[in-house]
Amino acid sequence: MAKFLKGFELNTSVENIFRNAESFLWIISPYIKLHHKYKDVLRMHINNDKLQIILLFGKNDGEIQKSLPREEIDFFLQFPNIEIRYERRLHAKFYANHESSIITSMNLYDYSQDNNIEVGVLMETPFLNMLTRTKTEDIDSMEYFDGIISNSELLFKKEPEYSTGVLGFGKKYEKSIVVENKIEELIKVKKEVKRQQKQITGYCIKCGTEIPLKPTVPYCKTCYSDWKKINNKTHQEKYCHICGENSKSSLLFPACITCYRREKRNLEFPVNK
Repeated sequence: MAKFLKGFELNTSVENIFRNAESFLWIISPYIKLHHKYKDVLRMHINNDKLQIILLFGKNDGEIQKSLPREEIDFFLQFPNIEIRYERRLHAKFYANHESSIITSMNLYDYSQDNNIEVGVLMETPFLNMLTRTKTEDIDSMEYFDGIISNSELLFKKEPEYSTGVLGFGKKYEKSIVVENKIEELIKVKKEVKRQQKQITGYCIKCGTEIPLKPTVPYCKTCYSDWKKINNKTHQEKYCHICGENSKSSLLFPACITCYRREKRNLEFPVNK
């Protein structure tokens, strides 16, 4: 059975999927920054080792924390039975438990829930359909997203460990162990890539050698020492700091006119101070 959702009813239905989850909970959204009411509901399960949570997010391949901020990562790492996965192409939003699921336009972003016009479709899965795998829209969607989950990159996995009861009957939850953790490494790598991308090449305005692009310091170390002896900001040099071509330049005006006009809004120049 399918039901169209909008506004408050959509928010409440997503809440209910989180609240009523028993054996599994799928949270699939490219952007995740939880509204406090969703966090409050999820905290009900923070010690539930029997509930397996799968969190799948996407986008922002160059800086994943824009899609899943550090605060949200730390929140989900507390759960005893959880996988955190990444698929850079993900744009769909899907939230599901053992009895119902929602396909929706709504990201799990606090701004989306408070400000955007969002809609969704709630699908309830009869228990008999789950057992017999009767082909319905809800079963089709579960199978489709199961494939996406399986093909996504596993970043973090924590699973519960149990001890066997007396005479081998029953089991008791002991602790949870981390069996996969790429999150810290991935964030570190992405930060390093971003830092390197920002380290754009410039040129010493006196000798033309490659140096970091910084119009307020357009000399290499050797040439800067030579300039200090002169200490004249308008002393004429030979090269454009940005393109490296022959051009009249100085500490006060280190770029050719073409580069200056193109980059004056993006870079800090001494003449702009």
